[in-house]
Amino acid sequence: MESPHMTYNHDMLDIYTAGNWHDDPLVQFLNYYQVVEYLFTYVPDEVLFEKVQSEISNPKFSYTNKNDILRLSNLI
Repeated sequence: MESPHMTYNHDMLDIYTAGNWHDDPLVQFLNYYQVVEYLFTYVPDEVLFEKVQSEISNPKFSYTNKNDILRLSNLI
């Protein structure tokens, strides 16, 4: 059995690490804030992508069915 692997955005990891190593509290705050700001945009986009992907890959989904298209548009 293989353990799960975590993947991180390297740019955000660099910014977070810089915040950890910096002595100036203002610079630390700004670095952490940039990471949080990134996550506030990334996470909702990723969740939306997964929902839409799940919906359109459902065998019951039909692009010709108006109810299916409306349900998909409500996700977005």
